[in-house]
Amino acid sequence: EAQAIGRQSGWKSELRLAANARSTQEQAAGLDAGVTLTIPLFDQRQELEAAQARYQVAALSQDLRQRLTADIAALVTQAGAVIDSTDQAAFQRDRLAYAKQAVEEGRETADSLWPVAKAVRDAAQAAAAAEQTYAVQLETLARTWGGGEWTRLRDLLAAHVRRNWPSMPSPAAVSSW
Repeated sequence: EAQAIGRQSGWKSELRLAANARSTQEQAAGLDAGVTLTIPLFDQRQELEAAQARYQVAALSQDLRQRLTADIAALVTQAGAVIDSTDQAAFQRDRLAYAKQAVEEGRETADSLWPVAKAVRDAAQAAAAAEQTYAVQLETLARTWGGGEWTRLRDLLAAHVRRNWPSMPSPAAVSSW
């Protein structure tokens, strides 16, 4: 829109040349020349500035929407990482319980528990780190985009995440991490 207005010139001019071979009483034969000049009744600068302002607002609005959507997508992805790491920690705990039972029954030696116990510890640490990252992302996203209503936005974002990942905890539980 701004480019179309900018391409339009404010002044229009036209040059006409003509030859007249006939003469009349009022006019002799010969060359006629004429210049037409059209002066606009309004200035297009205001229209151009308004179009540029509308374009800038639309571009800024689009940029904000894209950034917010990307931030929410990153939060949902992190929530998936929390679920995965929590599931892995639970699996490792079950594996340790099985290994302990095998040692008690004499099917395994006590030394076989060390690698499994280390895996339990590593999985629990990974789950805690993923939960902490999620909590920070949720809080940062809510405070960045929510303004004075950031707590409400935090609750809404957490509800959105729980809709995708039903086993995710509530924002109150996340704040206590």
